[in-house]
Amino acid sequence: MDEANRSDPPKWIQQHAVYQDLMHLDVGDSAQVYAFFLVYMDLTEGEEIAAVVGVSCPELQAVLLEGREKEGEPVQMIYPLPSHRSIKHRELRSILDRGAPMLLCAVASDSSLVYQTV
Repeated sequence: MDEANRSDPPKWIQQHAVYQDLMHLDVGDSAQVYAFFLVYMDLTEGEEIAAVVGVSCPELQAVLLEGREKEGEPVQMIYPLPSHRSIKHRELRSILDRGAPMLLCAVASDSSLVYQTV
């Protein structure tokens, strides 16, 4: 997802309603928005997590996902992170301080996804 090595997302992604909504959140990091979209599609298409919604995280200038693995279970925060970006302890803490368990998802340049519970 390195900005210099990644072209714009395919047209079908750019036209998707969820992607367009994300672009209106003015995150400022197109690589993170693209990572969010890939993770969103993986979770909703695979039906791994129910009721997935995007949540703005201004302190990280990022968009997080929020959802439940099963109905009635607590909400989880999912942080889609392009694999070329590093993350600092205080950034993780700002997400964990929201009071929900966190799932970190590293998104590789080939669109591979790796999930890690934090």
